Amino acid sequence: MAKKVRKGNFRYFDDPTIYRYIDKATADGLGKWGAYVRRTARQSIKERPGPSKPGSPPHSHVGTLKKLIEFAFDTTTKTVVVGPEISTNPSGAPNILEFSGRIRKRNKKPVLKQKTFEIGDNGPIRFAIKDGKAVPVFAKIKTEPQARRATLNFAHMVQEREQENKRLETSKPFVAARPYMGPAMIKNIKSAPKHFKSVLKGK
Repeated sequence: MAKKVRKGNFRYFDDPTIYRYIDKATADGLGKWGAYVRRTARQSIKERPGPSKPGSPPHSHVGTLKKLIEFAFDTTTKTVVVGPEISTNPSGAPNILEFSGRIRKRNKKPVLKQKTFEIGDNGPIRFAIKDGKAVPVFAKIKTEPQARRATLNFAHMVQEREQENKRLETSKPFVAARPYMGPAMIKNIKSAPKHFKSVLKGK
């Protein structure tokens, strides 16, 4: 790995300070095995639409989870740790996907503030039905009646957004486990000894 980052007790394997805790041969073995587990976990997350079946690795939509998966040396336990780095997303999604649970907090949509429209503005002059939902249609306002209608329509949009954000704030849907790290580790267990041949020879 090219970057040298320290986070608490964790060190990347290109950080020479790890040799204060273990010898180079052990570090090489742990680093190689961690890289294999990371690769297996990332490859198991397929880019497909919609959610995956419970019990199988999650699907990737924008690639965030894949990018979060890293491996590092834990100076406390003197072992390699593989898994998603701590995310700023408050939902706890990476951990919940692995073990199941309820999403702690869902991202709310931007707040809309009431606005009075005038002739010349671009406003929601009407609503149209799309996929069974009423969606606003924005256009340049040409008359006073259109301006009043756009103002009323936007007030309705503000109210709908407030109600939706309240639902997102209070709802905590249960998510079934879709493990991706556990299976990756198990798949690479048998290959672990080959990464430590030099260590075993020295003993």
